[in-house]
Amino acid sequence: ETEHIPFNFFAPLKYKLKLAKDIFSQAFGLDIKTITRVKLEYAPKPKDQYLNDSTSFDTYIQYISPTNELSGIGIEVKYTEHSYKIGDTEKANVENPDSRYWTLTKKSGIFIESQFDKLVEDDMRQIWRNHLLGISMIENKDIKKFTSVIVYPSGNAHFNKVIPEYQSILTDNNKNTLIGCAFEKYIDSIQDDDPKIIKWKNYLDIRYIVREK
Repeated sequence: ETEHIPFNFFAPLKYKLKLAKDIFSQAFGLDIKTITRVKLEYAPKPKDQYLNDSTSFDTYIQYISPTNELSGIGIEVKYTEHSYKIGDTEKANVENPDSRYWTLTKKSGIFIESQFDKLVEDDMRQIWRNHLLGISMIENKDIKKFTSVIVYPSGNAHFNKVIPEYQSILTDNNKNTLIGCAFEKYIDSIQDDDPKIIKWKNYLDIRYIVREK
């Protein structure tokens, strides 16, 4: 089941891949040659070859980079501000130093080792898991490069604070593997003459953007 915000934000792009390329290039600041697919509520299978848990992307974008590398974008859409408490399966994985979470974290080389303990905090864990799901796709040679993106309202104080904190746990060459994008920036990047696309853009603006009176 797809959550309504990711559906409303991304479903119209499933069959408009050229428009998707233009939007994601501008909104996320990524170099994209061609989008090859847009999938809602996606997790690679079989799951035991990846994280072996229930982690999935709200939306997954597969694309070809300018250097012809198959690449992925995993998008999480966040509206609420609170962190969440740990579940049983996740707790077992977090506490087991030999779990997929930790073997991937260490092997990837993108996290600062002295900061590992921050990854398990309530504010960080879900961001870390989604990031790891993409890293596991690189490990399985599905893609060569992965970017984790959080799309959230610009007024969301929680993610304005947590995203830079998470990026500070990443090594210098990998800080851009996790990026944040405000709802407003995403909606502004929708530029097209098609009346249906204009109507969709206006719908997103009216429904999700709080304007000052």
